[in-house]
Amino acid sequence: MPIKILGLIIFAFISWNLIPNSISSALDRHSPYIKITAENIAKNNQLTNKFQNKLALLHEEDFVLEASEDLKKYHDILKPPTSAYNITSDSYEVSLYEKCTDENAIKVIKGVPFQNLSSICLHQRLHKNFMDYTRALAQSLGDPSHKEFLRAKVSEANRVSVDFYTENYSAYILHSQYDQIKKELETMNSKLYDVFMEVKHYPNKLPNATTTSCT
Repeated sequence: MPIKILGLIIFAFISWNLIPNSISSALDRHSPYIKITAENIAKNNQLTNKFQNKLALLHEEDFVLEASEDLKKYHDILKPPTSAYNITSDSYEVSLYEKCTDENAIKVIKGVPFQNLSSICLHQRLHKNFMDYTRALAQSLGDPSHKEFLRAKVSEANRVSVDFYTENYSAYILHSQYDQIKKELETMNSKLYDVFMEVKHYPNKLPNATTTSCT
């Protein structure tokens, strides 16, 4: 998958939905809240592309082979981090974000550092960016209805990003598992062929097989 495909999809989504004709003439492209919105979109695209690129790299053959030798390391990269807090509480949100960005949780494969790549961590980090964006947007000058419109569109773009990434996340895992199964089946087929080539040297008919006496 091309490195920039996710960014292009999100860019297309924003371009298509962000400023419809009904209010485009009312929005001042030089307004502070427009700049804040653009900066947030760029930041989120960079983060999502980073996740996508690392996910693709992790599932390249050489990296998967090394990771499969230490399944805990592989699972630590892909499994969502656990949190002891109630999922509905603010403490849970903070704790999960910290675990998703914990430098001590980085796993190294072939000299490349990998943080947790689960969809939940992408969602949590985009959510953190979105909360920062919302506060900055509220403090900026401008029409409240325009700012709320932009906020809703950025929120939807983030949701699309996570949904798209989640599909790729699942596909890469399944692809790696199927690829490993394929390799094992090819190995088994080769071994069976070796057995066949050895067995074919033995006669497939036994002389006097129906007699009751020794020969």
